[in-house]
Amino acid sequence: MSIYGFGGIITKTINFLLLPIYTRILVPADYGTLELVYMIGSLIAILYGFMISSGYIREYYVSKDEHDRQVLLSSTFWFTFINTMIFLLLIFVFARELSHLLFKFENGELFLKLLTISTAIHAHSIIFYNLLMVREKSRKYITIQIISLLLTIGLTIYFIVFLRWAVKGVLIAQLIGRSVEFLILSILLLRVSIKQISLSAIKEMLKYSIPLIPLQMAAFVLNLSDRFFLQEYQNLNEVGLYSMGYKFASLVPLLAIIPLRAYGPYIFSLTDNTKKCKKTIADFSRYYVAGILIITLVVSMFSREVIMIMADKSYYSGWTVVYLLSLSYVFYGTSNVFSVGIDIVKKTWLKALFWIFAALVNIGLNFLLIPYYGMIGASIATSISYLLVIILYLISLKYVYPIEFQYTKFILITVFTSLTYIISICLNFTLILAIISKFSLLLIFLTILFVSGYFTKDELKKGKRVIFNAKRKISFLLNFQRA
Repeated sequence: MSIYGFGGIITKTINFLLLPIYTRILVPADYGTLELVYMIGSLIAILYGFMISSGYIREYYVSKDEHDRQVLLSSTFWFTFINTMIFLLLIFVFARELSHLLFKFENGELFLKLLTISTAIHAHSIIFYNLLMVREKSRKYITIQIISLLLTIGLTIYFIVFLRWAVKGVLIAQLIGRSVEFLILSILLLRVSIKQISLSAIKEMLKYSIPLIPLQMAAFVLNLSDRFFLQEYQNLNEVGLYSMGYKFASLVPLLAIIPLRAYGPYIFSLTDNTKKCKKTIADFSRYYVAGILIITLVVSMFSREVIMIMADKSYYSGWTVVYLLSLSYVFYGTSNVFSVGIDIVKKTWLKALFWIFAALVNIGLNFLLIPYYGMIGASIATSISYLLVIILYLISLKYVYPIEFQYTKFILITVFTSLTYIISICLNFTLILAIISKFSLLLIFLTILFVSGYFTKDELKKGKRVIFNAKRKISFLLNFQRA
């Protein structure tokens, strides 16, 4: 796993652990308000600098001269600064109109301004973080992230628990945390020159980054737009409950991201041996689908009980969308496994085309389903849209990079997981008895999976050896620490 993704995992984990505070201080409508504001922040972040930081990383490795690399950094900084100032000015001038257009709640203008400033500051911090990454300063990278995160969390707890500032408190805490983060990065990189600017360098970086914007916008629509449909056709309370369900479902990609970190580079190392490369993709996809579906089942089966423990009773119904949203993450993660075949033949434009098409389908499904079925309709629309991406990937692979996937096993394990989940929701006993019953059901599911032939005997033997070696290493470390 890349250490540079570790900070993001820590952030998501701690944000999840903060849910008991959020859900006991903020009512569902407040939580829905916060999520909608964050959604706009994600959209603004795409537009600030037109994602030139991505182009900077690519051009940094292309250029071998240290002076040219400094010019790249300086040009990235000043382009982002000028672009950000223009957007800030426009947003502040039209803040009232934009807030009325985007939000259906009070203080929308204030929230928009706070978010716009903090997002602008963070856009510049990302540039310095990228510099630390390309220079392989991983300790400094993670340390600054953790300091910023802990400060933001501490301020958030103080503002919403003691001052009762609700959504305003969360946004002010984020603004202060990001400001301190940028200050630390600026002091740390004080010796870095940002005096020069090269239009040709900016042009080269934008050639790479601008085509990424439609893909990011499509991902934004798929991941986030349903909250605005819920606000329009339902209410903020529904947005809050749906967002709660999404937080639980987001544990799936958090736990399933580790095996994908090394997957891409390893597959690309096999491209000279086409037969082995295709077999590795086919085998890994089977393992990955089983692993992510098991994670999905665990998260979904126990979501009702965990929400009952963590949250106020006004949030309890949020569990109803966890499985469908988790399933959408299954489709998303699996699509990343399949898409490496398209990357190998360098036809990445297909991926952008598929995601844009899926985003348009998602908008149509949101229009059709959300007015009648609320957050259940939103979760169905999201799952179908991600499934569509997988189908399009598999169809395209048949023509550009044929791979013999075991489609029957994919379908059977998905159906089996769904049936197990349906049975689990019928186990509506007291809290302790429900947990025990579902845990027993999970063991039955795993037993049937491993004896069903989904994995070969050799694969099971290899898996046992891996587990045995891991246990031995853990035991050795524990004994060593005691000694």
